[in-house]
Amino acid sequence: MDNLVHAVNDKGMPAEAIERLDRALEAWGGKYESEIYEGAYHSWTVPDSPVYNQPQADRAFAKLTQLSRKHWSSAGPLFVAPASRPSRGLSFGKLLQKQVR
Repeated sequence: MDNLVHAVNDKGMPAEAIERLDRALEAWGGKYESEIYEGAYHSWTVPDSPVYNQPQADRAFAKLTQLSRKHWSSAGPLFVAPASRPSRGLSFGKLLQKQVR
């Protein structure tokens, strides 16, 4: 089962859009889980974000790690940040590179 995780009150993915996505995925018929993480606001997984939520970030990271191992473990690192992109601390991509290898 693949997982989709959402923040509460996210302007980029409001509740109505999540509902439409869920209906479309239900019509598609694949196995998935779509969950709104209560208490988690947009960018809740970024450690230096003012809305960082460690318990919910840990949950999301565990699910993302499980997903990456299920689908891409033989393909090498899942995320590689471009060298020109400035780092804002420890990102999921950096963590996954360490975990997947």
